[in-house]
Amino acid sequence: YKLNPLTFLILKNIVKTKFIGMVNILANKKIIKEYIQKMDPQIIAKDIIDILKNKEKYQEIKNQLKNIKEILQPLGATEKFSDFIKEYLS
Repeated sequence: YKLNPLTFLILKNIVKTKFIGMVNILANKKIIKEYIQKMDPQIIAKDIIDILKNKEKYQEIKNQLKNIKEILQPLGATEKFSDFIKEYLS
């Protein structure tokens, strides 16, 4: 995610959360790297290649994403995530 630097500074001081990505928020830990204000295709490509080359890391991420899928399965993803955010913010 990349925002206008002023917008980012304002939001950073208003919104107090560890993560901004839906997967990481639902897991309450970093599963997928978040490229906040650092959207560089070369960095992203390098990170993806590193994951694909490391079979253990790839499998770990895959398993964690499967767990997120199971969390979202009973309800629609949008409804489940909105319920989670309501609870998270209250």
